[in-house]
Amino acid sequence: MRILIVTGGSIDEDFAARFISSEKFDINIIVDGALNVVNRLLIWKKCLLKIHHLVGDFDSADPDVLGKYISEPEITVHKFKPEKDNTDTELAVGLAMDLCRNQEGEIYILGATGTRLDHLLANIHLMIRPFNKGIPCCIVDKNNRVRLITDTYKILKSNQWGKYISLLPLDPVLRGIDLTGFKYLLQNKTVSLGDSLCISNELLEDEGVITIRDGIAILVESSD
Repeated sequence: MRILIVTGGSIDEDFAARFISSEKFDINIIVDGALNVVNRLLIWKKCLLKIHHLVGDFDSADPDVLGKYISEPEITVHKFKPEKDNTDTELAVGLAMDLCRNQEGEIYILGATGTRLDHLLANIHLMIRPFNKGIPCCIVDKNNRVRLITDTYKILKSNQWGKYISLLPLDPVLRGIDLTGFKYLLQNKTVSLGDSLCISNELLEDEGVITIRDGIAILVESSD
């Protein structure tokens, strides 16, 4: 099951239209103010996106736009009070994890980046929840694809998001890092939180292999 979450950060609408058109998702979860963007994509970009769930306190959604969708019988609305302990995005990720229960799932989050650095950092850290349950999850925008990795992970040049590939520790220390197929190779390297050794690497081969023997890393593929 592939699940798309569209949340309320910065969204390049041309990119979003291309991404939604090129990918196929089984369930689409729209978070609060992102409904304003999705409504424009449906109307002006003619995106074939079916809304299955709406999540949030709806303090950012345009009332007229919200009223257009909130009563549709095929859309499940999850409304919360503004005074809550979780961000709307965390609630949406929790819903996606519940929907993935007892079957293989994959979560993509669009709109998780933008000018709010607190939300960006929180959203990156939020990926640890599905990661710990064995559910692949990644954040995408026009320039970046972000995911958490450990053990062995392969990147294919044919499926690369952008030219640059960076690893940052999520845990305090990453131990036993091997990089093969890259411009800058590593063998059994230790990288600590705050080190910039693994920033802006590049693929030289058709396939790059990342091995991390201990620790969880943030993998960023960037086109700029």
